[in-house]
Amino acid sequence: MRNMLYAGVAGAAMILGANAASAADLYTPPPAEQAIAPAPAPSGGWYIGVFGGAAFPLDMKTRAAAYETNNVSDDFFAFNGDTKFDTGWLVGGNIGYELGNGLRGEVEVSYMQAGNDKIKGRYAELYDYDNDGVLLVGNGSDRARGDLSATFVLANLWYDFDMGTPFRPYIGGGVGVAFVDQNLKVFGAKLIDDSTTAFAFQAGAGFKWALSDAIDLDIGYRFKGALDAKLKDRGYYSDQFVDAGYVAQSKDDLFVHTVQAGLTFHFGGY
Repeated sequence: MRNMLYAGVAGAAMILGANAASAADLYTPPPAEQAIAPAPAPSGGWYIGVFGGAAFPLDMKTRAAAYETNNVSDDFFAFNGDTKFDTGWLVGGNIGYELGNGLRGEVEVSYMQAGNDKIKGRYAELYDYDNDGVLLVGNGSDRARGDLSATFVLANLWYDFDMGTPFRPYIGGGVGVAFVDQNLKVFGAKLIDDSTTAFAFQAGAGFKWALSDAIDLDIGYRFKGALDAKLKDRGYYSDQFVDAGYVAQSKDDLFVHTVQAGLTFHFGGY
């Protein structure tokens, strides 16, 4: 009797074990969670860029005087006012290095040109040179010809804001030198044809949009300046009414608003 009991317990154990093994075979564990790799961080590297756009020079102070050819100090006509400019254009390029922490430094060369629009200010006939009994004094403007140009060579530092997207805003600026040239004509006569070198700067902002791993579209605004630009000239003028010498100068800070678009090509980076 006792042997039969032992045999029954052993059989039951074998059945339970077989059922447990069968259940274990049917169980499939869930797959392990896959770790999502983070987006690659900017690693820095060299880049070059090209750009172009529109330039909007602010007015420059301009003065001129006419004098009898045998006496430079004896002015008989004077102008004191501003030269106003047409909308101009800008082209340029840069080469730089991205440090990988948002900062990038570069060297930029750009060329700006805008036509002279008009001179506007106060005219004064200092004495009755033409003996007509009238002294002309008042405000007015006259059409100007020629153009103003400037070549900027700047060392810039920019900071890019990493948005985790292809869109990256930036701010920054730079300092350097500007080579400024003006050819100013009024009434068909040359008043100024001169060039000068001046300390230059720029400040700006914009955004870049990654078109690919190696190419960015760059849209930006710049405020450029060439401080204390001095452009002057003197000469002799003769027509059927008057023979006279003249002196003229544009002496002012040159400030230019620019809006530009360009492409940046990376040689190691994103």
